[in-house]
Amino acid sequence: RGDPPLRQAIADMYLREYGVTVSTDRIHLTPGSSGAFTIAFMAAFDVGDAVAVPAVCYPCYRNLLQCYGVEVISLPVDAKYNVTAAVLAAGQHDRAAAGLPAIKGLILSSPANPTGAILTPEELKALCEHCDRTGVQFISDELYHKIVFEGAPRAACALEYSSSPIIINGFSKACSYGRTGWRL
Repeated sequence: RGDPPLRQAIADMYLREYGVTVSTDRIHLTPGSSGAFTIAFMAAFDVGDAVAVPAVCYPCYRNLLQCYGVEVISLPVDAKYNVTAAVLAAGQHDRAAAGLPAIKGLILSSPANPTGAILTPEELKALCEHCDRTGVQFISDELYHKIVFEGAPRAACALEYSSSPIIINGFSKACSYGRTGWRL
């Protein structure tokens, strides 16, 4: 699970930057985010589950999910290239109306790769609440949280609104750590 002092430093960072308390038992270190996605996807989903991703997203989400036998559901993005609670609800409604299995998971990043789109805190809160209400496991890719324009508000963390999301984060994309490309 990783070095205990580093896990504690990460928990401290979540309290300092987002105001949320994260137990070190919840923090697992991997050598790069691909390992974290692999572990999260395999822990959260079973073969045949339906998992939603934005129509425009990091291609590896689809590739990994398909390798694990998961049905990938492409959700349309809005004019700001985001998936909102309303978009997810419409996708869930359409699947139910067609007699298809319910969406079990949602994976998205904010700031998004490759578009750079950022959910507002209100949009992220609504998405977290909707996922909690409808039993959708939200996996929030927060690798790009440190990459925002100067003067722009920081990206919100899904844990600010729910304790249910699985968060994927790392050091390699966060230029403020000066570790671009490094893997722990």
